[in-house]
Amino acid sequence: MVLLSSKKELEVMEVLWNSDKPLAVSGIVEADPSLNRNTLNIVLKKLHDAGYIYLAEYAKTRTVTARAYRPAMSREECIARELGEFDGKKLALSMVSNVLKHADEEEKKSFIEDLKKVMESGKED
Repeated sequence: MVLLSSKKELEVMEVLWNSDKPLAVSGIVEADPSLNRNTLNIVLKKLHDAGYIYLAEYAKTRTVTARAYRPAMSREECIARELGEFDGKKLALSMVSNVLKHADEEEKKSFIEDLKKVMESGKED
């Protein structure tokens, strides 16, 4: 299990936890100008690879399409993970709940269909 390894990772998580919408690099920097835009992509990749955040959407700005992220777990789940009390089932349910909470109706239907496929593929023959 990969744990938060830097103060910057925690700072980014705090910004994401405090946001009610997915944030791209520009939104994260806007929320916390002390974060360096040049290193933010590296921190986001580490957090994503470790399962702390997920790609929620592609956000269109005036000139580019950027990846926008959401936390994959609550502060409490993160603390439990950091302390070694990680509960994979609780995390999975929290992630599903988070996706459904922030998705529009079409995204919810698609996500539920994907979940059904995953559940079916996990059944023993």
